[in-house]
Amino acid sequence: RLSRQLRRSEVILERANRLSSLGTLAGGIAHEIRNPLVAVKTFLDLLPERLNDKDFLVNFRNLSLSELRRVTDLITDLLSLGKTTAAGRRVVALGATLEPVMRLMESTAHKREVTLVEQLEPGLPPVLADADQLKQIALNLILNAIEVSPPGTSVGLVVRRGTEEVGPQVVVLEVSDQGPGIPHEQLDDIFLPFFTTKDTGTGLGLAMVHQMVVAHGGQITVDSVLGSGTTFRVTLPAAHTELANTGT
Repeated sequence: RLSRQLRRSEVILERANRLSSLGTLAGGIAHEIRNPLVAVKTFLDLLPERLNDKDFLVNFRNLSLSELRRVTDLITDLLSLGKTTAAGRRVVALGATLEPVMRLMESTAHKREVTLVEQLEPGLPPVLADADQLKQIALNLILNAIEVSPPGTSVGLVVRRGTEEVGPQVVVLEVSDQGPGIPHEQLDDIFLPFFTTKDTGTGLGLAMVHQMVVAHGGQITVDSVLGSGTTFRVTLPAAHTELANTGT
């Protein structure tokens, strides 16, 4: 019974964290949806007066369709992050899986005058993972990095091959910021549930990230220097060669 109650609590915590992240993200991309809708509204407002203007009709129609496709893509990416995670895992390419997250984060970063810098090492081995949980891990880490970054600085996402000389092959995901850093005495506590250094927040984000990384057989570490920034490093085991070749 205690085990079932613990699992139920974990599910509740995960849902609460997911809703908190999506709420922050929704606020960040609101203007990205509003601007295309303004363009479409302008076209519809002018349409009755310009019905005989063929160039106007063609150009603004194409512009409106392009803007609506952009909104649709944003909503699709957002909804993909809100899906309930499935128990099953499959072979996934980490770089391609994180692309929707990076697209969504661009608007949030732009709003805060922060630049996103992405570096994906080519030819990386795939990982055996739940793709939705990988997106949630990256979403939380990048959101945190953006929120602590001063205007004019950058947040970096690096996906690379692990440098371990022995043991199984690994893929590494690093998220770095140029924020104020984390005090040394708090580094041991940042992955604890409900621990937060923010004025607002649930303190669940990093706890859930840690739980999902460990569930994937990976590790998460943090390096931080006061006044210089912080780097979160997620290390995930690569999929076995036979799995990667069969795509199962």
